[in-house]
Amino acid sequence: MAKWLLECRKCGQAFTYSLVPDIVFDFHLPSRPVFPAQGRERECPSCKTKSTYQQTDLRFQNAH
Repeated sequence: MAKWLLECRKCGQAFTYSLVPDIVFDFHLPSRPVFPAQGRERECPSCKTKSTYQQTDLRFQNAH
């Protein structure tokens, strides 16, 4: 399954922000998830550091 990734600002590990169902990806590149203007706080599953991310921080990873 394809997914949107974020990269931890502290340790550099990529982690999943959200999954993209294959049915959506089969027809076109999916739109980035919408973030509020202030961004979204997420915790890195590797080092447990919390950071605020913007929509532009998202990277798409195709699972095919």
